[in-house]
Amino acid sequence: TPRSRPLCASNPEDVIIAVTRKALVSRSERVRMELLTSLRGVGWPTACVILHFCGAQGYPILDVRAMWSISALPPSKVDHAFWSRYVRYTRQIAARAVIESTQQKTAMPISIVGRNRSLISSTSSIGSIC
Repeated sequence: TPRSRPLCASNPEDVIIAVTRKALVSRSERVRMELLTSLRGVGWPTACVILHFCGAQGYPILDVRAMWSISALPPSKVDHAFWSRYVRYTRQIAARAVIESTQQKTAMPISIVGRNRSLISSTSSIGSIC
C-alpha cells in the first residue's frame, strides 16, 4: 500500500532475504509469522500473501473479502490464535473441495486454462522470488 511502501523499502535487502528464508524453512507457524511481521511495513495481511505465494503448505490470503466468503467476521486485531484457526479452517475447506472434485471426477476444462495462459505467463516471475 502507499502507506507501507516506504516502510518496506527501508528494510535492507540482505535482511529481507535472511528473514524470509528463515520464515519459509521454519516448522513453526508462529515463528513464520513473527519473522515476517518483524520486517518494517509487513503486517499480518502482507505476511499471509508472502506465505500464500512462497510457502510450501497452502496458505490463505488474509483479506476481508476472503473472510466474508467463508462467513468469518474479521477480528479487530489479528493474532496468532485467529490466524491458526483461519489457516486450519481454509485448509479443511480446500481438502474437502479436492476430495469432492476427485469423487466427481471433474477437472478444470482446458479451454479455461487456455484463455488464462497470458495471465499465467505474465505472473511467472513470481516463482523466481520464492
